[in-house]
Amino acid sequence: MEQLISVLVFSLPGLLAYFWIQILGINPAVKHNAGELVGLSALLWIPVSLINVLIMNIISSHFHWWSYMKTVGDIKSNAEDIHFLTFFTIITLFSSLLVSAIWAVFLYGVFLSLINKIRLFRNIVPLNETTSIWDTFFLAFDVDKKIKRKDEKKKKEETPPLVVEIYYLNNPDNKMYGAVSNMSRPFEAERALILQEPDEWKQAYQTYNYPVKKTYVDSKSGLVVNELNITFEAVVQKQ
Repeated sequence: MEQLISVLVFSLPGLLAYFWIQILGINPAVKHNAGELVGLSALLWIPVSLINVLIMNIISSHFHWWSYMKTVGDIKSNAEDIHFLTFFTIITLFSSLLVSAIWAVFLYGVFLSLINKIRLFRNIVPLNETTSIWDTFFLAFDVDKKIKRKDEKKKKEETPPLVVEIYYLNNPDNKMYGAVSNMSRPFEAERALILQEPDEWKQAYQTYNYPVKKTYVDSKSGLVVNELNITFEAVVQKQ
């Protein structure tokens, strides 16, 4: 029972925050080992738990369901109360998301900008916002993909599908076409894509000969993925 309480109170806040940060799109370049994960969770535990304690102290001042908390010892003593554990766990879900959102939206960009300034000062190539080539090509949002069109009543924005051409370097004549609907997440063991309407897009490519916008090359497997520019302007310009 003590181990369960320890996990809920002292491990869950940091682990949840780490989970939310990855869901929000900030993934490490390599998968962390157990020791690194414990350290990161401990760091994230501090801001999440501070928010939890603040909210629960406010609740305690009105309903007196648990004692006022100022120290870690106070948290431990209150953790034996089932009401405290229930509220603490529920509040942790939202406070960890809040901390992760603040980091992902505001602080991550600030720290990355500062790091890149130091790297440029040392004549080193700056870091990208995404941590891997796969993320940059398939998961990062590209503002160039947005097509603006005017409607009679209001302006609308739509994002065209990511249409790709796929083949291997050792067999360039065997090509596949399609609109990417799903792709592997960064830490999945295999890199995979789900293509929609491959036959239709192959016929469209043979008709319009879409220009290549950018190319992803897996140097290990020899896989080549070309992103096709299917906009009307690009097709007209190529012809």
